Amino acid sequence: MTTASIDFGQSNGWSTVALHGSLAPRDVAVVRDRLLRLVAAGCRHLVLDLSGLERCDAAGFAVLIATRRHLASRGGELRLVLPAPGTPVRSALSAFGAHQVFDIHPTAEAAASDARPAAPLQRRATAREHGARASVLGAIPRQRG
Repeated sequence: MTTASIDFGQSNGWSTVALHGSLAPRDVAVVRDRLLRLVAAGCRHLVLDLSGLERCDAAGFAVLIATRRHLASRGGELRLVLPAPGTPVRSALSAFGAHQVFDIHPTAEAAASDARPAAPLQRRATAREHGARASVLGAIPRQRG
């Protein structure tokens, strides 16, 4: 497996970032830093194309969550393109709940040309408010219903 490589672009007013290779522990810090610097530099609409990933673990998924949260805190939106169905990365992202958390599109072009506005983030109750232990996904607000 290769280390992560990142390609940047623009389409229909959206910044596009394609990740290739591995989004595993040794690559996470570099990818997280580059994505968060992009948001800090003013990016508000980001399409993250993961179709070229060969590996993504929980640490990689946490980078996706952090990026979405940083964008949302600045009034922005993150859209994802997942790898092909049946691939190990698609299976892992599905197991992590990517479809419940992110706005998923079949291609970067489709994501950038989707004119639907971002759905408002919905606040989820915390475990303390329910007096119970919340699941990891239960604590993450969804972008679209």
